[in-house]
Amino acid sequence: MRAQYLFSIILGLSNVSHAEERTIIKFNFNDVQICEGPNTTSKCYTKKRSTLPNPKIEKLKVLDITKQGMVKTVIDGKTLFTHQIEVKLSGKAITKNICGERVFESSEPRKSYGTHGLVGECDE
Repeated sequence: MRAQYLFSIILGLSNVSHAEERTIIKFNFNDVQICEGPNTTSKCYTKKRSTLPNPKIEKLKVLDITKQGMVKTVIDGKTLFTHQIEVKLSGKAITKNICGERVFESSEPRKSYGTHGLVGECDE
C-alpha cells in the first residue's frame, strides 16, 4: 500500500513537470542569428535584438529543440530557428553539442591540443 502511494506521487509529479511549456525568456546577444531552417544549408541572417519581439511582453513558445541544438519558434508569424546559445529558455537546461568542423591550430612546437576539450562530434 505504501509503495503504491509513493508510486502515485512520483507519477503525478513527473506528469506536472512535463506539462511545463518551454518559452524563450531572453535573447542573449545584441545581434541574434535567425535561420529559416535547422540545417546548415538553411538561409540565416542576423537581426538586432531590438527588432525582435520582447520575450517579457510577447510569449515566444519553443516548438522544438533539434538534435543540432536549434530552437524552433514562431516570430512574426513565421516558423524560424535560432541556436540554443543565442537564447535563454525557461525550465531546465538541455545541453547540446554545437556542430562544427574541428580545426586545431597551435603556435607551440609540440602541438599540444589539451585545451580543446569541449568540441563534440556531429552525426547527421
